[in-house]
Amino acid sequence: QEMLQNQQNLAPPTADEGGMVQRNVAREVDQALTNIDAADLARIDRALKAIADGSYGFCSACGCAIPIERLRVEPQTEHCVECKEKWEKKSGKQ
Repeated sequence: QEMLQNQQNLAPPTADEGGMVQRNVAREVDQALTNIDAADLARIDRALKAIADGSYGFCSACGCAIPIERLRVEPQTEHCVECKEKWEKKSGKQ
């Protein structure tokens, strides 16, 4: 019984199941893209422009170099941690 279940679980999807899986994946991708709001897109666009003009990786508020670890976590960031924290406190985002 267990062996039969394992074989069924490992079997490739049928044409019908494959189509359903593909539609589900497409739906998930569409949802993920929809969740990217205009502000995120604008930040990504500014990051790409900063890469092009050589200013990427520098805080737009104080001009210091943003640590590479921060850029790896949030590549579209425009501020160092200190300036971001100041902004969050000032705007009540914290």
